[in-house]
Amino acid sequence: MKNKQKLWLVLPMRCLLFITAFSLCSMITRKDLTEITNWWSVIASLINGITIFVLWIICRCNGKTYREMIRYRKSEKNIFHGVLFIVIMLLIGMGGMYLAGWLCYGKLPYLAPMMIAPISPYFAVINIFLLPLTTTIAEDGYYLGYGVNSFPSK
Repeated sequence: MKNKQKLWLVLPMRCLLFITAFSLCSMITRKDLTEITNWWSVIASLINGITIFVLWIICRCNGKTYREMIRYRKSEKNIFHGVLFIVIMLLIGMGGMYLAGWLCYGKLPYLAPMMIAPISPYFAVINIFLLPLTTTIAEDGYYLGYGVNSFPSK
């Protein structure tokens, strides 16, 4: 199978995993989707783990490492620029999220009650550390490394 065909098969994977995971959880627990949305962060961590595993398999099949796939070159990075970029992206990301909540719901900050409903404290504590780490590794590798870097530079 050609690389472009593989690309179009793998790219929708993450969306399909989320749809499948929430549908299965809804069926297994016999609850409506709105009743299990408070578990989105735990499910996202699980899907991130699956994504990382699939990326690892893709890297091995292509004879590359994860760093090579995302074209990470340690010697070319400036710590100051990296920290500045993180701060700017947090401001833009958080600012955009709060602005969208204010525009849509008229509240600042808007916190969707179904997404901040309590979950098991054990899962919550573990996921505080697991979700950001797995999201970074999975999404950088998936969208930038596999998606964007699969197209030749022009």
